[in-house]
Amino acid sequence: MNHATKISRTDKTTQDNGTDYTLSQSGRVLKLDEKTKRSGRTVKRQEKICTANNAPDAFLNSRFHTRLLESTVVADCNKDKMEKDFYKSLSIISEKFGISPIATDDIPYPSNISVSLADLKKQLKKITNDWREVRLIQDNGSMYFAKENRFDTDMTLYYIPVIPLYTILHRKETEKAGLLLLSVYAYLYQILKIPYYRNEGCYLNNLYEILEEWAENDGAGKRTFRQIEDAKLIGDYIQELIGNPEHLKCFGKRVRTFKTKSAFDRSSLLLAERFYAIYRKYRKTPIDRNYHPMIYREEIEDGRAVMLDDYVSFCASAKGELFNVLFQTANDELQEYSSIDEPVIFASYHITEKPPDNFDFETDVFGRLNDLIILWQETHF
Repeated sequence: MNHATKISRTDKTTQDNGTDYTLSQSGRVLKLDEKTKRSGRTVKRQEKICTANNAPDAFLNSRFHTRLLESTVVADCNKDKMEKDFYKSLSIISEKFGISPIATDDIPYPSNISVSLADLKKQLKKITNDWREVRLIQDNGSMYFAKENRFDTDMTLYYIPVIPLYTILHRKETEKAGLLLLSVYAYLYQILKIPYYRNEGCYLNNLYEILEEWAENDGAGKRTFRQIEDAKLIGDYIQELIGNPEHLKCFGKRVRTFKTKSAFDRSSLLLAERFYAIYRKYRKTPIDRNYHPMIYREEIEDGRAVMLDDYVSFCASAKGELFNVLFQTANDELQEYSSIDEPVIFASYHITEKPPDNFDFETDVFGRLNDLIILWQETHF
């Protein structure tokens, strides 16, 4: 008997009978230094199309050369201002860590900055384990050193199912809870802007297409093709619903007027109240507010990092064999990458007081997404 994979951090499973495929069990994306056997099939990805980003250009953990790479650091920069900002910030960070900068008076620009960076990196590696978190930032015409603070997503796949929502909306006893959670989903889709698996360019959209191709080539049974068709039809239906602004406008009213009659109602209301609190506090804030994709800001060892829409996305269902295959395929592929894009805040060493930015928003959002996924995992919908 196979077990349906769960995607919460608890690694629990529920049973799923009468499947068409045989899978191994997996509970989450593995830590990046863990090793597992990869699936025999190679997943081919579509090219990702990314928008322009004002992410920093130069970083302490990038490769250093005798000459600074002008295309990555000093292009279109004012020489005098750049040197002034750099050495001012270098003095501050050197004093903080108790190191002596190398003399570069006789080295011409921009090699003087390159040599200084290489020496700073060498000295920091000897005295602190946090040297990789030190970044040289170019922002709004200024240059300064900052510490990169990362939010830990715990290597978890936050795949949010839509078929359970469809199910409770079409049952009389759960219809009102369905409308309540419909407003939650409208917030996730319209405000947080979580990727939707039926949209082209979304990572899971590509995976579902691959799974359908595999099913056709392998002669899968009727159950599998029925799940694939449900994923398409119900997915399109729910996407239209959660994209309707009216369901977001009704969010507060539905929370205030909802009457609980069952344990599921109480869990749904508690979850909706928490999401509504986030919505009221942060209003128009999307989930990627502190994302600075690595592809724009440093060299990555294997050329690609796990990106936001790889591990946060709507999906069809969180149960059944189709989801098992989907989850295992994503798990196998994403393990191959050595880096992951997570929320990042750059705290300048110029500022002595505690920076105003923090990860309260991310803590709330990812915590509630995990609760939502667990809600569906622990019910029969």
